[in-house]
Amino acid sequence: MSFEDLGLSALLLKAVAEAGYTAPTPIQAQAIPAVLSGGDLLAGAQTGTGKTAAFVLPLLQRLANEPRRRGMRALIVAPTRELVVQIDENLRAYARHFGEDEAWWGIAGLLHDFDYERWPDPPHHPLQGAAILADRVPFAAAHATGSAAYRYCSEALLEGSQLDRKQLTRILSPFGDSLVVAGGGSRLRVHVHTNEPYRLFATLAKHASITRTKIDDMVLQQLAAARAKVALVTDSSCDLPETICHALQLVRVPLSLSFGEEVFLDGVDITPAQFYRHLATNPHPPRTSQPAVGEFRKVYRTLLETHEAVLSIHLSAGLSGTYQAALAASREVDPQRIMVMDSKQLSITLGLVVEAAGEARQAGGALAQVAAAAERAAAATKLYATFPSLDTAVRGGRVPAGMARAARLFRLAPILSIDSRGVAEKVGVAFGFASALHRLASRADAWGRGGRVRALVAHANAIGAAERLTGHLMQRLGAGDIAIVNLAPVLAAHTGPGAVGVAVTIVVAWRLVLRRWWHEGRDPPIVVRRGVLAVNDPG
Repeated sequence: MSFEDLGLSALLLKAVAEAGYTAPTPIQAQAIPAVLSGGDLLAGAQTGTGKTAAFVLPLLQRLANEPRRRGMRALIVAPTRELVVQIDENLRAYARHFGEDEAWWGIAGLLHDFDYERWPDPPHHPLQGAAILADRVPFAAAHATGSAAYRYCSEALLEGSQLDRKQLTRILSPFGDSLVVAGGGSRLRVHVHTNEPYRLFATLAKHASITRTKIDDMVLQQLAAARAKVALVTDSSCDLPETICHALQLVRVPLSLSFGEEVFLDGVDITPAQFYRHLATNPHPPRTSQPAVGEFRKVYRTLLETHEAVLSIHLSAGLSGTYQAALAASREVDPQRIMVMDSKQLSITLGLVVEAAGEARQAGGALAQVAAAAERAAAATKLYATFPSLDTAVRGGRVPAGMARAARLFRLAPILSIDSRGVAEKVGVAFGFASALHRLASRADAWGRGGRVRALVAHANAIGAAERLTGHLMQRLGAGDIAIVNLAPVLAAHTGPGAVGVAVTIVVAWRLVLRRWWHEGRDPPIVVRRGVLAVNDPG
């Protein structure tokens, strides 16, 4: 049997052929004639059996053939946003040859969580002549049973020739749960809950062209369920392994990144790989901006519904206005329950400060004690970084072109750090990038003073250099576990590709510190003035 045998119009047959389908599935063969004849249909079918096309195709044909009249002529109800996306894409794909104005003839909308009883002006027989087909396991149920072990709701829009939904479903299944692969033919949308969104996108890129990505951090929902005493908030410049972020239930408010008029949310809808492609091909230099006060306000209000307090730790106020935006939001929401901290750090050093706060919280610390742990970690943490080229700094107008030419000519690699004020400073110059990596390891070792340290390495599209630096650090520090992370795109916009850095902190047993404070009946050496964290005695 062919689609022609089902009585579909030439325009629909053309769209079906362009989508790569040659023969109807069993559910389509039964459903399409029934709906075309004006009957009502209730059916059940498994995922991947073509049920969406089974009612979309005859619905479009009936709407095109029947006399047009004002008002709603068809209503489609779906249980989840993901299924709405799939139906929407099918409608647009199959109606493409009707013309843009006619593509939505009589279709009032695609709704999820629809309560017909509360519809303000319900149409007469809204489902008449349409087929309602559902999965044996509804999408809503799949979301309800999704594991809280996965943090990121990740979506990607794919384009390619004859994309195979079933193959992609098999490939993506190990990444997490709540997997939806919607669409067909040359265009698919993928949705999955995962802890590895960037690896997910890298895998998808091997099979199709990714035109858009989106990552939603589901930690807010997970925190609401956990009802912890203190919520931890930071910004997207905080670089930590995703497994640690998930364990800490960390909420990151994204900074913005733009190329000309195109704006992205850092770590949400642009991956490091996408950023470096833009950097290489976009004529506009990247620009960054802090989150709006309203973004922090929204996060704080949500968290305070289920938490006693919020500790918000951010990149250095000497490098960004993010801290000031967070502080302004805290004063608007509840300055008595929100502490905002200027870490005077960024990237992986900010990550180590946040990690220390998380460990103190897990040890049972209240807001003041968790904040004190973060302050102590900030004072014990140091960043050393280098990069092989000043080209990006020149492109952004931060370094004169002559200085970059001199650095290239003499193979000079600057070594940078962050001073006690939270401002970038040059602490040395190496002859050659390989030598600079050794210098980073040497300085990290000197900062640790032979004690117990924890280190992290970050890189800007320079995994080879990061691995070499990690090898030097393991030899000097004796550390057996040094994680390597991608530098946040919002920071790589300033360093350019090739940058490598190490963060090293002197480890403090915060559980013992907290127990000592409680045993001695002491308050932590910290106070809050108008929502601003201050240390009385940092010793």
